[in-house]
Amino acid sequence: MYYLMDLTWSMRDDKATLESMGSQLAVALANLTANYRLGYGSFADKPAVPFIQSEPHRLQNPCYSENDQCEPTYGFRHRLKITRDIDSFIAQVKESNVTGNVDNLEGGLDALMQVLVCEKQIGWGLNTRKIVIVATDGWLHMAGDGLLAGIVEENDKQCHLDEEGNFVDVLKYDYPSLEQIWRVMLRSKTAVIFAVTEAQEAYYRRLSELMPEFTSVGRLQDDSSNIIQLVDDGYREFIKRVEFTDNSPDYLQVRYTTDCGGLYSEPQPINRCDNIEIGKEYNFNVELKLLDYPKDPSVTVSYKGCISYDFYFSIIL
Repeated sequence: MYYLMDLTWSMRDDKATLESMGSQLAVALANLTANYRLGYGSFADKPAVPFIQSEPHRLQNPCYSENDQCEPTYGFRHRLKITRDIDSFIAQVKESNVTGNVDNLEGGLDALMQVLVCEKQIGWGLNTRKIVIVATDGWLHMAGDGLLAGIVEENDKQCHLDEEGNFVDVLKYDYPSLEQIWRVMLRSKTAVIFAVTEAQEAYYRRLSELMPEFTSVGRLQDDSSNIIQLVDDGYREFIKRVEFTDNSPDYLQVRYTTDCGGLYSEPQPINRCDNIEIGKEYNFNVELKLLDYPKDPSVTVSYKGCISYDFYFSIIL
């Protein structure tokens, strides 16, 4: 699991809570899976006007107006590679400082894209269940917003972290779109839990409805003191869900049916089952119908099962 935290000024209490609850988080993960690992990173926003203020003293200290000291604004910083060492996790949380920006929209999608695509740097293992917790009390900048800062190049969905874990091309590429994020989540089979405050909950639930296969939303208390419960609930929700998708071409119609382990008396034309029971067998039937004869008679179709299964086969016509 990777804990991706909004470290803008308004989240300072949440950071303090995470410091104190780090060991409890490890215990909670250990109760969910014997092979738990934990990583950590933080985000703010693109360090460019109009997302930040341009006066030299405010560039050095974005919290000047709050009569406090914080570090200059940055886009995303990967702070801890996924590990079982909970002491390192707690230490990195303590060492990370809050920063600031101007508006209530943050660069969370910039950060999430890097967490998803920088597999080696983040430390994602092969054939493991991947979950990202995005903890924030702000909304999200999306594709097109970079134009406000003169950033017009489309997000390239590539890794741009330096050796220190900094997103070095944060001012080169625009924020990613939801469609780009969804495609990368589909490819990497990564689930995302948005842990957000009550004021932003409705906003994130609308986003989650656009990506229901891979996202869920939990309400954070003002100081994040219920984060352990949100992690537990979110993890259990994802492991109790099975969904199949495919990349079949237009001339090949794919139809799924299943009774979801006896939930329905007859197989239904659906590709997803919820509330599955661990250890129980679930059968999915896949029916292929050729709608047109392709130019290439050899077709490879991949089937992806959310979140842990891939199936590939070739069809020779």
